Amino acid sequence: MKINEEQLLGEIAKQNFVIFLVLVGLSLFWMSLSVTLGVITGGLISVGGYAWLHRSVKKMINNPNRRSARKLQWSYVFRLIAIGVALFLVLAVLKVNPVALCFGLSVVVLSIIAATLRSI
Repeated sequence: MKINEEQLLGEIAKQNFVIFLVLVGLSLFWMSLSVTLGVITGGLISVGGYAWLHRSVKKMINNPNRRSARKLQWSYVFRLIAIGVALFLVLAVLKVNPVALCFGLSVVVLSIIAATLRSI
């Protein structure tokens, strides 16, 4: 089944939440708060970063001029800084399991891989 290119980003966004819930469900088998929190926080950071980037790109596409391109660049830098600070706080303050955090952060990557395989 082929996915229309216009619907692809929406499909990836929906699939993000499905994969996120599956990973959280799997993390419950470890019976460790640190592991489950790692998957949850990593997934929320990943999905939030994807949604933020998606919204910024849509704004630039709807208003294509030099100023909107500059806004996208600054939004990108600010998003990376915000994600870096969030990751630092999650690791330093919440003391989540770093491996579980990486699994949570892989939600969007897994969604993109699945969407690519489906469209082939």
